[in-house]
Amino acid sequence: MKTAFFIFISLFIKCVLTYFVNTRCIITNMEIEKEIELLKQRNQRVEADKAWETSIIRVLTIALLIYVIVVIVFYAIKITQPFLNAIIPPLGYILSTQSLPFIKHWWIKNFFGK
Repeated sequence: MKTAFFIFISLFIKCVLTYFVNTRCIITNMEIEKEIELLKQRNQRVEADKAWETSIIRVLTIALLIYVIVVIVFYAIKITQPFLNAIIPPLGYILSTQSLPFIKHWWIKNFFGK
């Protein structure tokens, strides 16, 4: 709702400024509704991106890709038991991504607000 208010204010200021240079400007409900709709669409895209960034599907997909790449590298350099040894890097990735939100909240609470 604040965003719609700011859009209205910006359009109002634009009209006032153009009025002083003898240009006619009329703010219509259609223009405001169009701007609000564009903001809603943008917000949906941002929310979808955020949901993807924090989704478990993304984390598991990246972990699987890491595992496959590490298996290939370990196999190529002839490490013993490459399938077993390649589990460590993806597990580290999963642990780090799942613990980061906790650490982020702790850091914001303890250091950012001061």
